[in-house]
Amino acid sequence: GINAEYGGATPSTMRVVFLLASVALVSAGIHPRPPLPSGWVDSEVLALPTSPLKFTLVLRENQQGIEQIKRDALELSDPRSGRYGQYLSGDEINKITAPTPEAVAIAADWLSASLPAESIQQLSNRFVVTCSLPQAEALFATSFGLVQNPSTRQVVLRAGDYQLPEEVEVVTAAVFGLHGLPLPPRRQATVSAQPVDVTPSVLTKFYGIAGVTPQSGTANSQAVAEFQGQYMNSSDLTAFFKEFVPTYHAGTDDKVSKFVGDPDKQIGQTEASLDIQYMMGVSVGIKSEFWLYNNMDFCGDLANWTSTILNTKGSPQVHSVSYGWQGDLAQLQCTNDKVTVVDDALAKLAANGKSIIFASGDSGAGYTSQGAGEFKLYPSWPASSPWVTSVGATRFSDQIEGHPEMATDQFGSGGGFSAMFQQEPNAKWQEQDVANYFNLPPPKLPPSTAFNKTGRATPDVSALGEGYQVMQNGAVMAVGGTSASTPVFAGIVGLLNEARIQAGKPAMGFLNPWIYQNQDAFTDVLLGDNAYGRGPFRTPYGYNVTKGWDPATGVGSPIFSKMLAAALK
Repeated sequence: GINAEYGGATPSTMRVVFLLASVALVSAGIHPRPPLPSGWVDSEVLALPTSPLKFTLVLRENQQGIEQIKRDALELSDPRSGRYGQYLSGDEINKITAPTPEAVAIAADWLSASLPAESIQQLSNRFVVTCSLPQAEALFATSFGLVQNPSTRQVVLRAGDYQLPEEVEVVTAAVFGLHGLPLPPRRQATVSAQPVDVTPSVLTKFYGIAGVTPQSGTANSQAVAEFQGQYMNSSDLTAFFKEFVPTYHAGTDDKVSKFVGDPDKQIGQTEASLDIQYMMGVSVGIKSEFWLYNNMDFCGDLANWTSTILNTKGSPQVHSVSYGWQGDLAQLQCTNDKVTVVDDALAKLAANGKSIIFASGDSGAGYTSQGAGEFKLYPSWPASSPWVTSVGATRFSDQIEGHPEMATDQFGSGGGFSAMFQQEPNAKWQEQDVANYFNLPPPKLPPSTAFNKTGRATPDVSALGEGYQVMQNGAVMAVGGTSASTPVFAGIVGLLNEARIQAGKPAMGFLNPWIYQNQDAFTDVLLGDNAYGRGPFRTPYGYNVTKGWDPATGVGSPIFSKMLAAALK
């Protein structure tokens, strides 16, 4: 997916001084503009837009309530628990985690003192505000300007330092829409060896996807999430089905059931076309939605997207996301307060019984040089959240269809160990398997200082990820990435949900406890490593594939018949 890497590092001395200064400032409600990462500059020439500005003020939630939701999410998703599948409704979750009435009143009073009532919308724990630029500048004591990245041609409107009154600061978790940058556009990996042409038929045959007949009346649906101007074209989807899907009902199975979020422009772009065509192509007959968020602020869009899923009655049970960042989140101005809001929202979705499925990244172990012989290894986020299922990528060995899978080498199957999230307490379901990886010493681990052995480890699973035949603006092109394996895995989960719902059971929900308890439903991948960047080029460090779970292919790839049997137990 758009799993980007690279970026310059500011000297650590500057960073320390900046951090110390910002700690003092934030207590007074001043939020300095984060430094622009390498490649981004202030634009002096572009005219400021006259269109309204939208920002979101998220309130601090009941911390005990959040901890309760996390405990619930783990229990409700554990097949060994007596509460398995008894998910909480969005309303119940909002009630348990609600900010105090005083906090809501403080924020509402502050906003309504400066803005008309129609500009302000309260949605559970947040205020979504649409106003003019001068109104926002007055409210936050700031000025806006355009920043641009000439090499990626991205232009974003952003605030300078901004200020919140002290009483508002105290009740605010984060403000989205003032600072924050998009992911860089994805570059297609150049192909070294010619991979097998992968189509829905190849996937269906190889993984044995059969035995579920979707019924139109089942309350079951799935969605792809797209960000930053990735559009799809419905006529490409129709043409893709005609070309590559042997049996389907034309006019229904080859149509998106619902478009959500920003309007789709019906231009076929690679990522969105790949996602929707392959999620639907392996799960024919399941209602599939296209969710689009275009704000050019990756963290802000994630916060909006997660909140919308939770607060939309009947939102899809499965969401496939091929976006993430294998690097320092400071490069997206995605600060810790924002990461916490997004991660707490993902925990709520787990408690709500949603399967959120993220691509694990295309930069292998995420090797990033810091200069002077120093380096870091970055797994992709949000794939590294303990509340999502992370999907790596494989290919056929010897480039022959049907041969055993190996880790991809057109690009590196993203994986590793999070520095932000630990296995304790929220990813205990993988602890034993990750420990086994270290007990079977692979021939060449990166230096132990380069990764956090007890961090949430990714990926969880993997599937084929090279040579996908995608219909884009009427022409077929081959595409690879964990962004190919991810929608396929999501479509497989959609089929498992269909079978469970038809059998009177709840949806699969947050999958990871189930996955690690049912590893015999996956084919263990035994070949390769992920010491590759997107290119492909070899990186100095990566992780080897081993017997059992490993940080390149997870527990392995789907055996549909066994997954279905385990899901219906």
